[in-house]
Amino acid sequence: MLDFASAIDDGDVDFLFDRLHPAVKATYDEGECRQHIEEEILRLEDYQQAGPVGGPFDSEFGEFPLTTYEVPVTFTFEESDFESSASYSLTEGTVRWFAMCDQ
Repeated sequence: MLDFASAIDDGDVDFLFDRLHPAVKATYDEGECRQHIEEEILRLEDYQQAGPVGGPFDSEFGEFPLTTYEVPVTFTFEESDFESSASYSLTEGTVRWFAMCDQ
């Protein structure tokens, strides 16, 4: 989780794009995802884990069946504080995250 928070703080689009889950990359094109990261994710401030990791859960992303974990997070976006959760999966030994790149 710290790697993701550091990547957001550092504006590291490449790290965040590389760590997107393959199901996300199969659903959206690279330009959509990079734009989403640049215009939405990099604007998050004080992104941090806010509780224990939950899971594993059986879920799906589009037509892709997955095993995921949910992590409660807090962050600031456009000067407002939010509590939310982030979805992750272990893929080939690497933590991969999920995004809806068209939003």
